[in-house]
Amino acid sequence: MALASTGIAELDKLLGGGVPRGSTVLILCEGQNAQEASALLGIICLNILERGENVILLTTDPPNETFPQLYAPEIAASALRENRLFYIDLFSSSMGVQTSENSNIVVVEKPHDLNHVFYHVSMFRDDKLKGIPAPGMKVSWIYNQLSTTIFTVSDPDKVLRFIWNFRSKIKTLRDVAYTVMNVEMHPKQVVETAKHIFDTVIELRTTEKDGTSIKHLRVLKNAGLPCVTDLVTYSVDIQSRKFLLSSEIVTSFEEFRKMLTMDIPGILKLPLYDAYARFLVMPANQILNIIKKAGEDNLLEKVKDFLDYAGYENGRALAQIFKEKYKLQGDKIAESCLATGTIVGWGNISLKADGDKLKVIVRIKNSPFISSLRKLKQPICFIQRGFIRGVLDVAYGFHYYVEETKCLGLGDEECEFVATKRIVSGSSPKISGLESLELLEPLISTSKVKLEEFKENTIRKNKEIFKGTNLTFQKIPEKMPELILSCLGQEATLLKQEKENITYQISNCRYKNKGKTLHDVCTTYLEALLEAMGVKTKIGVSELPSTENKCVLKITKA
Repeated sequence: MALASTGIAELDKLLGGGVPRGSTVLILCEGQNAQEASALLGIICLNILERGENVILLTTDPPNETFPQLYAPEIAASALRENRLFYIDLFSSSMGVQTSENSNIVVVEKPHDLNHVFYHVSMFRDDKLKGIPAPGMKVSWIYNQLSTTIFTVSDPDKVLRFIWNFRSKIKTLRDVAYTVMNVEMHPKQVVETAKHIFDTVIELRTTEKDGTSIKHLRVLKNAGLPCVTDLVTYSVDIQSRKFLLSSEIVTSFEEFRKMLTMDIPGILKLPLYDAYARFLVMPANQILNIIKKAGEDNLLEKVKDFLDYAGYENGRALAQIFKEKYKLQGDKIAESCLATGTIVGWGNISLKADGDKLKVIVRIKNSPFISSLRKLKQPICFIQRGFIRGVLDVAYGFHYYVEETKCLGLGDEECEFVATKRIVSGSSPKISGLESLELLEPLISTSKVKLEEFKENTIRKNKEIFKGTNLTFQKIPEKMPELILSCLGQEATLLKQEKENITYQISNCRYKNKGKTLHDVCTTYLEALLEAMGVKTKIGVSELPSTENKCVLKITKA
């Protein structure tokens, strides 16, 4: 099957490779997407001209005010000189103009007489372009406003019959035709009939959620060709002729910044990156590049913990913004964070939780990385898994274990994550654990300034979680074993308790013989957690002189 490219790579992927020749393409839009739908039509038109093919533009606007002339006059001028751009003018006769001096422009004298219009359409293609079917001559038709014709003719049925006849001509010549229809201008029955008549239907829409506008594109059908029919975010820059989909939205920091400025009711705007332009949510194209490179170099096992941890910190930071800046809670925090993942091109993300939030299921559909990642044959959504864990920790106030049960990397059609709440025995506080502490070794030196900064940040992050907890030094033995197990994944046995000193033995210490830095990070972190609960301490560690991975932890009252 011969396919015609739109010139927009990501859109061609959604279409299953492009538009089959002999097809008519309808771009549906709502009122707030109308300008962008026209821009998409114009960008496709210019892409076709730039690759040296022919365009016949049926225009309900003056020819010199169409997209090619306004936004790329040099391309339009070149195509006119080379007899590759032609206009069937449905506008000028209404202004008293009957003919044009330009041989590439035909003014239709009776634009409201659709039989007359179809006659000109047929004769023009046969006379000017010899009536040669593709691949002998590749011709695309751009009908810049079907809705305008329906409105001016005042008989939708007549217009739809005209389209049906026009469609037959397109199929005979193996051309491709594109047009735009604003669904808000027509009765539902007219829109549904149009969707049935056209071979390919693309829909632009805007969804509103919690004050955030997200623009989506969806391919409803493509001439029987298998295609991706899920919603995909899009962004348009008309002046620079950019129509960006999913991961392409974040090809530059400026595009990312524009896309991620969240409009909230009132005057408050929140850019989802920090003062140093570091992303709080990693864009899809960056994730893809990391995973592809790690897969090629057989490094997935070595980087997965780091990526999970990075995602976790991103998720926590973003959730805290929604919690503190916008005063959202629970489901609203989780849904807002996951919607942000959709915006940066991860795919369409949905969440389902039971009443007690013991189990939460997150699904990601329509990932832009399907073809790239299936060959890896293993779960690869490490960043997404960590991100979900961090978001849920803040949203619901509990620690979660997250498992990826379905993944594109395994050949599944979607990615699925099952988050299970960690049940803490007794009345212990909800623990904010720092996992994979060894990842911090290259980032935190043992200098006093760096460790103190790390400690202050940890205290600040955990004070809200441990709010209301008033731990005393004497009660530390009640909490410490569970704290060490939950945070470090290690077992602690009480050796001695004195008035101002408590000593523990740590079994299976994974940091033994790895140098002083990791022990310093661990002890600083534990000091910070205890201080967040209400008691200041000084913790030291020494390794036992044996082959077993055991260390002694000494806690001193500060």
